[in-house]
Amino acid sequence: MKLKNNGKVIGNLNISTKALETIIEKKISGIKGVKSLVQLPFDLKQYILKRNNNGKVYFEMNSGTVEVNCAITIKIGYSVQKVCEEVQLKIKNAIQNMTGLVVSRVNIYAAGLCSD
Repeated sequence: MKLKNNGKVIGNLNISTKALETIIEKKISGIKGVKSLVQLPFDLKQYILKRNNNGKVYFEMNSGTVEVNCAITIKIGYSVQKVCEEVQLKIKNAIQNMTGLVVSRVNIYAAGLCSD
């Protein structure tokens, strides 16, 4: 991302995927119904394309926007759809507000249910 002052480019800003992952973990930790962010399932297509990310969140940049993919476990007794919608909104807002990146999509994988 280019840093500008009065319209002039004064440098670049690079944000690590680990920093983005930390933002996401902190933002979703307070959502009722979310147990935790978990390791994404293995994706052969991404592995072959050498786009695999061994973290809990996978990011893909497209034309200046970022697409976020992550997996969560959901507590039993909560609506999976409502929890995932809230997670999507919190992730999108957190990344856009804290980094200035434009989030095009947030894909949530409900990896499992658990009691708590």
